[in-house]
Amino acid sequence: MLQKTKPRDPKFMRRFRKEHDCCEICGAKHDLEIAHIISKGAGGPDMEENILMLDGPAAFQKGCHGANHLGKLTQKEMFEYAARRIGITAGECERRVRRKMGYGI
Repeated sequence: MLQKTKPRDPKFMRRFRKEHDCCEICGAKHDLEIAHIISKGAGGPDMEENILMLDGPAAFQKGCHGANHLGKLTQKEMFEYAARRIGITAGECERRVRRKMGYGI
């Protein structure tokens, strides 16, 4: 079994989990997991613009989080969902994440 990576900002992640009680794509209220749009392994930060609450479990390729891992949801689509929640454009959402990652955008 793969070991989960610890969040870089555990307080933020706990608060996000409490504030979001359903999948942001399909509205399911069970088996919820936080999904990074740009994965932590690729340097994706723990920030509102880079995460979504999705149903899963991703490990079993189920629900929306599983669809993400199977490539059925594009990064662009996921940024659109995050941007809609925050009230900005998907392009601005992605720019904020990439700036946080150190890209000079």
